[in-house]
Amino acid sequence: MSTRAKNLLILLTLIMMPGCHKSISGNNNIFKVIETNQSFVGLKTIQLTNGNYVVAMDDVNNRNICFLITVDESGKEIWRENLGDSLDLVTDIQPLPNGNFVISAMDDSDQLELELCVLAPNGSFLCVDYYHPDEDSFLIQSSKIGITNNTINLVVTLSNNYYKKPNKILNRQYTMDGVLMQEKTISTDTTNIYTSFQLVTSNSHIDLIGFFRNHTYDSGYKLPDFNYGSFLMSFNDAGHQNWLTKQGYMTVGSKNEFYFGQSMCIDQNQNIIQAGIHSSVDVSFNIPRIYNFSLLESGGFYRQNTGDVLVVKVNETTGDTVNYNQFSLLNLSQRVEINVTKDNGCILVATDNKYLYNSYYPSKATLIKLDQNLNQEWQTTINTSYPVAPFSIFQTASGGYLVFSMIQSFNNLQQLAIFKTDQHGNL
Repeated sequence: MSTRAKNLLILLTLIMMPGCHKSISGNNNIFKVIETNQSFVGLKTIQLTNGNYVVAMDDVNNRNICFLITVDESGKEIWRENLGDSLDLVTDIQPLPNGNFVISAMDDSDQLELELCVLAPNGSFLCVDYYHPDEDSFLIQSSKIGITNNTINLVVTLSNNYYKKPNKILNRQYTMDGVLMQEKTISTDTTNIYTSFQLVTSNSHIDLIGFFRNHTYDSGYKLPDFNYGSFLMSFNDAGHQNWLTKQGYMTVGSKNEFYFGQSMCIDQNQNIIQAGIHSSVDVSFNIPRIYNFSLLESGGFYRQNTGDVLVVKVNETTGDTVNYNQFSLLNLSQRVEINVTKDNGCILVATDNKYLYNSYYPSKATLIKLDQNLNQEWQTTINTSYPVAPFSIFQTASGGYLVFSMIQSFNNLQQLAIFKTDQHGNL
């Protein structure tokens, strides 16, 4: 037997030996798994001033169950706070300059109540404020939080079921202690509903990226909404809207082209870097829809048309496009998250498979590092034998990266997985 054959036989023998497989529930040098024992989805991760990370999670089957998990950079769980008795659906979470953090939550049963809660670093409640829309016809579509000039901005999008009644975008402003100061109407719209957005702040600017839907009426009866897509909006904390752009679908030859903006960050030059999915379908097919806006609002994993990752840099002051680049993954993606890096570039993580949680085609996490001109420096895929769906990425103090993801186990429960890589994305 040749030396090569002997080595192959030894390798196969070791693989087949008990104890050589890495368990999804065990800890190893590849990733850390935090057991939740529920069908949870990861909403969002924030980094506190002490370097720990807080993950907000909601149950996809029972909207009265949600909790916070705090971990350090090694993935060790510090504390866990169950919010199920207090909050229904956590919609956002943000750190505060004084070391506390703030969360927003929605009464998901009827979407008629919104809560803003200020919490201490150990998860204890410091202040809670409740908001009910002034008119019974308003439904709360989305809510996100941004911090400007020592002010908590709770941005809320509202929809109205009545014919030609205005839909609204509000900004409720609070002190750092969670005391309401004032409420401002940013915009009203009788045809478009803005929903499921992400928010970032820079100085006194508040920037939103998300989805809009156009509702058409005929004699007061609502018809199917075929006009929808992504919007990008900027306004200041005084309530003045700076600019608004929409990226719907358009027909190019025999294809309908789509762009769905999903995530954004601000670079050191005060430019907005937005990331989303660009795709196309044949015009003879039905226009693909975005499904389950409520699940999308919670940061859940949703089915929409899939495609390539598109990254666009926009001037925050004017809304003009500075640069853009498009990236193809091994498989089509339906979700992408982006964050800034210390070299004024950015790092993005995408779900590298259109079939989320498919045991035959398990979804993977692909990392792409971009320089300040959106040129790709490297691309790598985290390969596991289990389907994963990443939802947050951070650069660590050592220059590596932490990826927070949900991972599907054989018992069909979604657990929290934390992947730690070096500066080139290698585990």
